[in-house]
Amino acid sequence: MSSDQKFNVTTEWFEWMRENVALGKPNETMIAALEKNGFPPEIISALLVIFGKMPPVKADKCSEVRFKKTRWFLNSLRELSELAEGFGKIQERTQLNPAEFFSNFYSHNTPVIYRRCLSPSSLESSLDWGVICKKAGNVKVEIQEGRSNTTEFEKKSETLRSTALFSHFLDRVLTVDESNDFYMTARNTSANANFLNQVLDTSTVCPELLEGSRAQGNVFLWIGPKGTYTPCHHDLTNNLFLQVKGAKTFRLAPSLALLEVGNDHHCFTKTNLEETDLRRKQAGLPPVSFTVTVNEGDILFIPLGWWHEVTGTEPSISVSATNFKARNDFFRSYNFFGPLD
Repeated sequence: MSSDQKFNVTTEWFEWMRENVALGKPNETMIAALEKNGFPPEIISALLVIFGKMPPVKADKCSEVRFKKTRWFLNSLRELSELAEGFGKIQERTQLNPAEFFSNFYSHNTPVIYRRCLSPSSLESSLDWGVICKKAGNVKVEIQEGRSNTTEFEKKSETLRSTALFSHFLDRVLTVDESNDFYMTARNTSANANFLNQVLDTSTVCPELLEGSRAQGNVFLWIGPKGTYTPCHHDLTNNLFLQVKGAKTFRLAPSLALLEVGNDHHCFTKTNLEETDLRRKQAGLPPVSFTVTVNEGDILFIPLGWWHEVTGTEPSISVSATNFKARNDFFRSYNFFGPLD
């Protein structure tokens, strides 16, 4: 690294160092993890000096036993849920019933799909391909570009930011046969705030379940071609996903499958859910995941912590939102960024 380049150490890495020192992890282990994530030697040395001054904290002698008990609890609760009628198939509704949604699904950490319930129904026309191009075709937007150059395109999304005229981006979306190389996602929302305001009144999205006064910064736009792929992860909030144009396939696994899916970094997993289920099948265990296709006009509720990966089966426009008419700030106590091992 040249002297005029700066390496940014985020607060998440400081917290990771603090936790690993507190757990008594050897320096060699931390150094290897930092080197793997691109930390320069001088930064690693400085971190070890800073955190080496912390008073030693004895690791809990019962941590391994507690972990095993945690696994037993999670697996027992997950296996109990598998006894429910219709397990492995997401519940479907054809009408939005707010009372049922918040009492039966939101508070129970249970997904549900509402077929042909887009709200407001005018979203289909206001976010039509031609309409949004006419509204904002000459606006410069931020997208993710070059996703096919790395298998860790989600973890490294900050390095894949690019700008383009929206009309040019949209032309690529509609003409390419299939691609995961370029995609406008929720990660581009901050940069695209003005664009979003031009094409959508976010305060009007699904007023049955969402609080319009808190829509700013909590409603996100996803536009991409057939072939876009979001790898397995969980979100830190409850999410409502509205499929406006095209279709996507979701593979979902319960939040209770935490210790079964290989969660190795922040909210991501080592492998995809299909590979997880294949390994389980080879071991004589039942699958933990199932799939559902979200078609044009459908709404999917993805509960906090539910593992999911998403494939665009057609060019698509989607809207997601987190501004529910209920508490959704559990992310405030989340403190597990960076590597988990």
